Amino acid sequence: MRYSMRQLTKTSIDHLKSCKKFKGDGLRDQQISSSRPRNVGRKAQTETVLGYALAHPQSTTKTISENCGLSKSRVWTILKESGAQPSRSTSVQGLLPRNAERRYMWCNFVMNNLEDHPTFLADIIWTDEACFSLNGIFNRQKVHTRSLENPRYAVEVRHQIRWSINVWYGIFNDRLFGPVFSEGTLTGQRYLERLQDVITDFVENLPLHQLRNVCFQHDGAL
Repeated sequence: MRYSMRQLTKTSIDHLKSCKKFKGDGLRDQQISSSRPRNVGRKAQTETVLGYALAHPQSTTKTISENCGLSKSRVWTILKESGAQPSRSTSVQGLLPRNAERRYMWCNFVMNNLEDHPTFLADIIWTDEACFSLNGIFNRQKVHTRSLENPRYAVEVRHQIRWSINVWYGIFNDRLFGPVFSEGTLTGQRYLERLQDVITDFVENLPLHQLRNVCFQHDGAL
């Protein structure tokens, strides 16, 4: 049977588009989409992103984006406009439970001596040392090479030969003495030799009025 050609209205075209969209799928229930919400206002977005970022301060923009249902660029814009800038951590010395009491005693010791001896801190010979080895940490993010082609740039790490060197330095008032280099582990005998050679020579050349009040700091302890 033939049907006469009828002019398609806008409503009919919309129906055809809907049928084409769901062709082969049949009727299906509306599913809860996990993608980012479209009708969330800017104020609500800001509250959501800041709320999550402050509750999880070490989370990345990718994690915030996945949990808040927003793009990474939108998350970054909200954090930047709100002043929630990322901050780098600072490496500090790890302390043991007994360190707090020792540092408290040291502070009291210094304060008591400063009352009777105002130049007490300036009369201390401060010393410290550092150990350098071939097994240091190599940060690939800090080193790069530019080339039009891959140069196959390589850096040797984790050498099979173990080698280390200790560097010792001292400071007294406004004067530095050292450095003193010693390979291998710093043993008690090597430390004694350092005291007898370097420190003794330095102290013998001090004026008498400084020598009377001088104190020596033994590697972290007074």
